[in-house]
Amino acid sequence: MTASTASLPRFWQTMTKEQNHAAATLPLAMARPGETVEIVAIHGGHEVHRRLTDMGLTTGTRVRIVQGDSSGPMLLAFKDDARLAVGRGVAMKIMVTTQSTY
Repeated sequence: MTASTASLPRFWQTMTKEQNHAAATLPLAMARPGETVEIVAIHGGHEVHRRLTDMGLTTGTRVRIVQGDSSGPMLLAFKDDARLAVGRGVAMKIMVTTQSTY
């Protein structure tokens, strides 16, 4: 943490770090079908972190967007093509960087 970010709330300190390390950081909900993204941060309470960790979604995990229409849940593939549906609200709390497209 730098002196310029010390006075910011924790959420914005995390956002500032992400922006410094990755120019294309965005919420998972904004990723397009076919894209492969890497999770860089999870914003949310303890319960959100616990649930996502229990499902295998942690910082550093690479995820492929299988289905992600503008409404409804997103279908994700990760770790040997395991499939998982994530609601839009939770997907907005998962920050990712774009890796590649298929």
